[in-house]
Amino acid sequence: MKKQLTAIILISSVIAMILCGCTQKANDSSADEGANTESGSSQTSGNTDSSTKSDASSGSSASDSDKNAQNSTAEKADENIEDGKDAVVYDENGAVIQTPTKYVSTTQMTVDLSDEVLSKTGDSLRLAFITSRKELDDFYNSNKDKYSLDKVDSGSDFKTAVKDLNDVFFESNNAMIIVQSYDKDKGVEIGDTHIEDKGALIDIYKEEPRAPDKAAYVMNIICYSKDDISIMPEVNTLPAGSMYSDESDPDVIVYLDDSEDPAEEDEGPIYVIDEDDNVSVITSQSS
Repeated sequence: MKKQLTAIILISSVIAMILCGCTQKANDSSADEGANTESGSSQTSGNTDSSTKSDASSGSSASDSDKNAQNSTAEKADENIEDGKDAVVYDENGAVIQTPTKYVSTTQMTVDLSDEVLSKTGDSLRLAFITSRKELDDFYNSNKDKYSLDKVDSGSDFKTAVKDLNDVFFESNNAMIIVQSYDKDKGVEIGDTHIEDKGALIDIYKEEPRAPDKAAYVMNIICYSKDDISIMPEVNTLPAGSMYSDESDPDVIVYLDDSEDPAEEDEGPIYVIDEDDNVSVITSQSS
């Protein structure tokens, strides 16, 4: 009987030990799973943070790239404006119709006024700015006798010179009239019209007559696009013979309407400009 009780107690102890071992393993397994879960969560969170940082970094990099591209474009645009590289406009035939520089394209006509008549007026410089055909006709009617516009020393008279300046012309153009005296031995040259900070200037190269018998008179008619010149430019008088061949911008368009016979031109010297921009007189006609 005692042996049976001892066996039962031993069996019960073994069962209890087995049960305790299973419970411990279950608890250990649960703890391991929890630890693994926490570790996985931590790793996922870390990956998310890393991904977010990567995306933020990528976005910042793209933003910086866009800003750099914009700055580069702006700098190139400024350089083009300063250098005048992107403003030259050509028509379908390749002719320049717009220039990026401060120089203005012009069309010029010349009327050789009577020296005898003008010497009596006392005018050495007279300016007029014409914006319509009516203003041009009014100028003619007011000055045809004073300046002998119908009887000139040579070449075309006033009405012939301005015959194409009609109403259609003045829809998009203006005209500046310059009546002036100059020393016939030194000659006169109409230079560039250019835009400066203080406004538009027209360069004229001449000397005042040294004596009454050296005085010559001319009327210059300078035509401008209304888009370029809307008010009368200021005259900038420079010494005769100082006009250099490289002064004008190569894209400036200047047309000279001069139907005079070369043999009947005003008396005056012929100037030659060499490759070093030195000006020399090769002939001088006497009065």
